[in-house]
Amino acid sequence: MTTYTELKKIFSFLQEGDCFFYFFVYNVYRIKKHVKIKKSLSMPKIAYKLVYDELMRLIRGKYILENEMLPPENTLALRYNVSRPTIRKVLQMLSENDLIVSKAGIGWQVCSSESRQKKSRKDKPLTIGVDTAPNAWGYFYYDLIMNGIRKSAEEKGYRLVVTKHYNPEQFSGEEIDGLILSKTTDEIYRQCAVLPEKGIPVVFINRKPENRRFSYFTVDYVQEARKAVEHLLLLGHRNIAIIRQTTENSVKSDMDAANLRCCGWSQAFTANGIPPPEDLILSFNSIADLTETLKRARPSAVFIPLGASIIPFLLAAERAGLRIPDDISVICFDDMSNNQLVDIPISHIRMPLEIMGQRAVQYIANHAENPKLPPLHLTMEADLVINSSCKNINREKIISTL
Repeated sequence: MTTYTELKKIFSFLQEGDCFFYFFVYNVYRIKKHVKIKKSLSMPKIAYKLVYDELMRLIRGKYILENEMLPPENTLALRYNVSRPTIRKVLQMLSENDLIVSKAGIGWQVCSSESRQKKSRKDKPLTIGVDTAPNAWGYFYYDLIMNGIRKSAEEKGYRLVVTKHYNPEQFSGEEIDGLILSKTTDEIYRQCAVLPEKGIPVVFINRKPENRRFSYFTVDYVQEARKAVEHLLLLGHRNIAIIRQTTENSVKSDMDAANLRCCGWSQAFTANGIPPPEDLILSFNSIADLTETLKRARPSAVFIPLGASIIPFLLAAERAGLRIPDDISVICFDDMSNNQLVDIPISHIRMPLEIMGQRAVQYIANHAENPKLPPLHLTMEADLVINSSCKNINREKIISTL
C-alpha cells in the first residue's frame, strides 16, 4: 500500500501552482483507505461464531446426546483450529443459552431437557390455574381456599390465572405449571384426565377423585360427620335429625359429599349402640316443606351436611316456632360463620381449607422443580367448633333433679 509520504515523494516535482492536483491525489488515498475498512466489516463470520453455530447444531440435532460430556477445551481448539480463549468464549455462550453446564473438575456436560426447563422457570414466575367459586353459597367456602392459595402465591411471587376451562388444548406446559380445583363434575374430571400426561399436575381441594393421577387434599367426610353427631349424643340428644335438600339442580359432587356425611351420621348411632333413627332423615325441596316436616318430627337436634341448607333450615325453624338452642340444637358440617345471612353462631366442622390451598401451591412448586414427583393424596384432620347453637340436655336433666 502506497503511503502518504511515498505519494509526496512521487509528486515532489510539482510546483506550487499544482497544489490542486496534489490535494486530489491525497483525498483519493483517504477514500481508498476508508473503503478498505468498510470491506473488513463485511468479512465472513468470525471464528467463535462459526464454532458456536456448529456446536449448537450438534447439540440440538442430538448428535451430542443429553448428559454427554463435551471434549476437553484443547481437543475442541485443535478440531476447529482456534485458540483456547475462543473455545472458552463459545462454551460460555452455550452455557448462557442453557445448552451445556459446567461440572467442576470434570468439564462441560450437555443439559437434559428437564434441567433446561428448570433454568427457564427461573426467568418467569410459576403460573397456577384456579377455578371460580362453585356456586352462590359456595363462595364462603371457596373464599377460605383462595385465601390460602393467594397467601402462598404472593409470598413466593407466583402468578394465578382464574379459568373456567379445563381443556388440555388451552393449557400447555408453557402456559401453566399446575391447576388447583375445588369444583368437580364428571365432565371436569374427564377433561382434566389428560393434563397429568402432559406434565401438568392437577390438585383437587376437599375432593377425593378416583383417578389416582390427580392429587388431592381433603378431610374424611364420614369420620368428621360422625364426630359431630357423637358430640350431640354426648350432650344427651337422641332424636338427631339430618337435613337433606333435594332439588332438580342439585350438583352431583354436593350430593356425593352429603351421602358420605349421612353415613357418618348413621355410624355415630351404631358406634354408640343406638339404632340410627331412619325416620329422622328429613328430605325437603322447599322451605314450606321443611317447616311442616320439623313441626311433625320435632327433633331435639339436627345435623346439616351441606352449608347450602343452613339458610332454608333457619327460616323453616323460625316458622315452625323452634328456638336455637332452647328447642333445637344445630351443627352444620360446613363453616358458614362468614355468611352475613347467618346472624347466629352455628356449631360446625372447621376444615383446614386455607392450609389445603397453601399445600396445593407448594406441591405444584415442588412438581415444577421435580416433574417426576408422584401425585400427593392427603387426608387432613378437621376441628369441631361448638358454640351456643348446641344445648346440653344432660346438664338440664341434672339441674332439674336438684
